Amino acid sequence: MIMSSGAVPSAGSSAIRLSRNAEQYLAERQQGYLSRSTREEDYREMVRLDLGENLTDPWDMERLLADADLPAPHHYADPSNASLKRRISGIHDVSPESVLIGWSADDLIQFLPQVCIDPGDSTVIPVPTFFRFEQACRLAGARVIRVGAGELRASGTAPCDIEELCRVIRHEAPRMVWLCNPVNPTGTVYSEDDIRQIIGAAAGRSIVVIDEAFMEYHDPWTRRSSSSLTRTQDGVIVLRTISKAWGLAGIRLGYAIGSPRLISRLGAARDTLEMTSAVSAAVATMVLGDEAFLERTARNTARGLLQLTIGLAGHPDVEVGPPSACNIFVARLRSGDLHSQLLRRGVKTASLDSCAGLEGGRYVRITVGPREANEALLEAVRTI
Repeated sequence: MIMSSGAVPSAGSSAIRLSRNAEQYLAERQQGYLSRSTREEDYREMVRLDLGENLTDPWDMERLLADADLPAPHHYADPSNASLKRRISGIHDVSPESVLIGWSADDLIQFLPQVCIDPGDSTVIPVPTFFRFEQACRLAGARVIRVGAGELRASGTAPCDIEELCRVIRHEAPRMVWLCNPVNPTGTVYSEDDIRQIIGAAAGRSIVVIDEAFMEYHDPWTRRSSSSLTRTQDGVIVLRTISKAWGLAGIRLGYAIGSPRLISRLGAARDTLEMTSAVSAAVATMVLGDEAFLERTARNTARGLLQLTIGLAGHPDVEVGPPSACNIFVARLRSGDLHSQLLRRGVKTASLDSCAGLEGGRYVRITVGPREANEALLEAVRTI
């Protein structure tokens, strides 16, 4: 049957079928870090500690926009992003040719598997970790190999079994390995030695992606970033964002650091306009490198983290996860659902019930907030 140009396909039409990779992903996908409520009025009325934002040191947006050298809004961003790349390269002591700009770190996480993975390639992902790694790899047709599952590892140990992870990498020779440092959702940290062991196991056969979205909380001076390894390792990519410690989640900008040879290849596969917001580029160029802001954020976050973890540890039925190095951590009730209990009391956290490696563990991820919001959560817990 020939359909006229004005006809609309029925709901059962094959026109709305997605690719096999996308359909399989939708059937199996993790749900992310759920707040279990999408009603707009709920968002306005509740204490929000669910999204991993910098809640302790918000920018004065009027001053921020006044100080930034904002371009006219009818212009696209400079396609070269030369000024922004120079600022980033100075922070990380790499060449500007080592920097790739993205609309966000999420954008780059989605992009990398598209250009680095062929359908059927394997990727190794230690869990628990940021759910978008697996999402992006599955949509690209990759076979995802998870390492680690069940209970969280004890305090003072690496976020996962490094020996087991390296064994799997050597055995599988995956196309990509994905790490989060600090780990989202737990806030735990891989040591420099851990990272070097993992890269050594990859032995140049795998691209190792290290998402440092929360690293500025742990290291505001950029002394512990794995970006230094990109000067000698072709297969290492480090991701950063201005959405977390920099407190600019609404601005949206991320970047990748790698060897100039690798970044050149990746950049050739990007759209000419690497990012479409000239405003984001201008704001990021102004704020990046403001160590005083990061140091203040790190101090205030550490105080809030201490307030929350000590307060929660005093409740006989609350189990706090391993020590966090940033503004997020995990906790649960030993007998009950902490997420639902807090939600009923007007406090929104992120449920980890479908987080790979923690399925069914009833953990929540809590974002450190200002003192008043932290106290609201603790008061809610006291009534459970």
